[in-house]
Amino acid sequence: MESLKRNKSSILDIRRSLSSFGKGIVSATSISNSINSNLVSGNRDKRNAIIAKSKLYNVRRQAVLRREKEDVIEASQISTLSKISPNKKISSSTKGFLGRIMDVLGATLVGWAIFNLPSIIEGVTDLVKRIRKTIQIFQTWYDNTTKWFTTLTSDLDDKLNQLRNISIDFEISEIEKSDSENKNIFQKIYDSIIDNVNLLRSPTGKKPGQEPPTVNPSSFSGKVGGNPKGLLKFISSAEGGYGSTYSGHLSDFSRAGEDITQMTISQLVQYQNDYLAHQRAKGVPKNSRSAAVGAYQMLYPDKFVKAAGLTMSDKFTPGNQDKLIVAYMASRGLTAERAKKDPSGFAKGLSQAFAGVPVLEAMQGDVQPVERGQSYYRGRGSNAATTSPEKVEEAIKLFGESYKPSTNQSNNNVNPNLNANVSVDKTTNLALDNESKTIEVPVPVQIASSPAPQQSQSSGEGDVKIAPVGGTSLNSFIFTELQYT
Repeated sequence: MESLKRNKSSILDIRRSLSSFGKGIVSATSISNSINSNLVSGNRDKRNAIIAKSKLYNVRRQAVLRREKEDVIEASQISTLSKISPNKKISSSTKGFLGRIMDVLGATLVGWAIFNLPSIIEGVTDLVKRIRKTIQIFQTWYDNTTKWFTTLTSDLDDKLNQLRNISIDFEISEIEKSDSENKNIFQKIYDSIIDNVNLLRSPTGKKPGQEPPTVNPSSFSGKVGGNPKGLLKFISSAEGGYGSTYSGHLSDFSRAGEDITQMTISQLVQYQNDYLAHQRAKGVPKNSRSAAVGAYQMLYPDKFVKAAGLTMSDKFTPGNQDKLIVAYMASRGLTAERAKKDPSGFAKGLSQAFAGVPVLEAMQGDVQPVERGQSYYRGRGSNAATTSPEKVEEAIKLFGESYKPSTNQSNNNVNPNLNANVSVDKTTNLALDNESKTIEVPVPVQIASSPAPQQSQSSGEGDVKIAPVGGTSLNSFIFTELQYT
């Protein structure tokens, strides 16, 4: 019984719960219908607002397009620019604030340019005319100046040719004859002093007449004679090519690629100065700088220009290099006559003039004793002989055999038999060779221009040494920084 009562109570609770749930569903349905009604009404209002705004936008857009077309038409008519006031342009423009300002500035500038363009064009035209007139005046001045200098040069050449045609052979020959006689007198005095000194200092008691005979080198100076072509070719093979430059510091020299054979001698001297300045800037020691050039590695080509019959405006061609070296050899007494009569002295003088030419017998070199086949300047820098002593002997022999005594031979330093048209040996170019083939460390050294009489060795403390007359430097090409600084 109790159990039935509890079941009945539970059923009644469930019934009430279901009734309450049904009421909730009805209420939710009513609320949903209300929300739907509100959404439909809101969407309808929004659609109407959008349609109204679209119509307003279309109306405004059409007004803007119409105004832009009017602006384009007005801009195409120049006459209307001055009739439109800035206030009207600003107020009627459809652009933003910055765009309206730019419109006003643009219109103002265009208007100014239009009204002032004629005067601007007129001013430019007048300026062009003035420039043309100035150019014409300068052209006339340049033509007249060029004509004046041309006439002056022509007149100077005529006068120079007239001076060259004046015969002074007699006076020159007389002066040279007198000079030669004076040299011979002084040489005899000198030889007498040397003989007496040698007699006093000789431990064997030999008389001067018992010493090996020597030849007076001063009698050979002033002319070369013979045919020096073979000897010049030999010297060039030991020194360098016609277009070569001392290669010690040439790799980073800015003018290294220039052809020195196409330079005038004046330009060549400047080239050498620049090369020395380059070495000085690199910190190369003063006694290690060199600017030797050409087939004979010449250091002072300008010193022998006059003696070679050239001028500073002549080019440093292979032919002119030969003339310069012939003049240099003549100044040192390296002549065909000496090669024939005193080959030993000639060989020594040749080795003292060119570091690449070896000595033919053991002797005291520039800084140390040297043996046959070694450079006279061995021990100074990297100087070394670049040929054999046998070739030296052969070259001297051939040069001596070319000597032909002639009383009418000119005393000019340049041998008239020398063929200046010497082919350029482009295979030997020190500028392309990293190994030095000439005097790398040029140092002025006072030595005789010809071999001095051999002094007998003595252990006595009273030995007397007298330097021969006519001493000169290593060769006339040896650098002293004074002349090229």
